[in-house]
Amino acid sequence: MLELKAKNSADHSFRLEEKETEMKKEYNKLHDRYNEVLRSHCELMERVKILIGTDEGMSSLPPNSLPNFSLKSQLNKRNDLEGSGEESNYSEHMRRDSSSPTPRQAWADTEMSLDDNPPSIIEDMDDMRDRDKDRDYQSLTGMEKEIENLITENNELLATKNALNIVKDDLIAKVDELQSELQMCMNEIQQRDAVKERLKGRIQAIEEELKKC
Repeated sequence: MLELKAKNSADHSFRLEEKETEMKKEYNKLHDRYNEVLRSHCELMERVKILIGTDEGMSSLPPNSLPNFSLKSQLNKRNDLEGSGEESNYSEHMRRDSSSPTPRQAWADTEMSLDDNPPSIIEDMDDMRDRDKDRDYQSLTGMEKEIENLITENNELLATKNALNIVKDDLIAKVDELQSELQMCMNEIQQRDAVKERLKGRIQAIEEELKKC
């Protein structure tokens, strides 16, 4: 009976050791995953910082910087067109110029037409930045939740590992105790066998004496 108990305890302790090994492997996997998520989180934070710095740089630009490029390009085109006319058509060119707006009026019209575009462009850029920020915020929020879940799982695994270690130590102590009891029982059995053999010898001697009588 004691041998069976000792064997069962040893088997149970072996199974616990195997389970502990599996838990260590799972813990290592989670630890690697945690490091990977942490690196991704740091990279995402760097991207957010870069985007914030880009937004601040764009907001510091003068509002008329973008229209000036279009204005210069249109003025250059206008100058090229004005300079490309032939001298033979000078009178016709002057007649058309007399009916066309003055350069000051053209400049004003150009500024008015160009002033109408920047707000929409700026709004589109603001919308793009807002969408990028929303995507980055959602990614950051999801990353933080995943990190929290990994930390929770890690803590649970550590608690389970500690509990298994405690149970394993208790079982090892129980196995040692059972083995000691088993050894004591085997010694008692040997002593009883020795007493039994002595009693058998004495009984045989008594029977021989009775036969002689």
